[in-house]
Amino acid sequence: MASLEGDGAKINEKFKGENFNIWKFKLKMGLASVDLWDIVDEFVAPPPSNTNKKAKKKYKKHAKNAISIIALNLVATCTH
Repeated sequence: MASLEGDGAKINEKFKGENFNIWKFKLKMGLASVDLWDIVDEFVAPPPSNTNKKAKKKYKKHAKNAISIIALNLVATCTH
């Protein structure tokens, strides 16, 4: 189940290499709950180069938030 933490969504179960479809669905719902799924799904395209700086900055912030939520919901493994 997804929960909100500040402005971000956190998935209670991090992806560990198993049950990808369930994890993906939970991640999608978590991102949708904070209006970030459309950026990940590329439904919202980056603004054109002639767009004002404020709109570009807003899009970039949302994209970074989405990426960080995804990354923080993966289990990091280190193999040497």
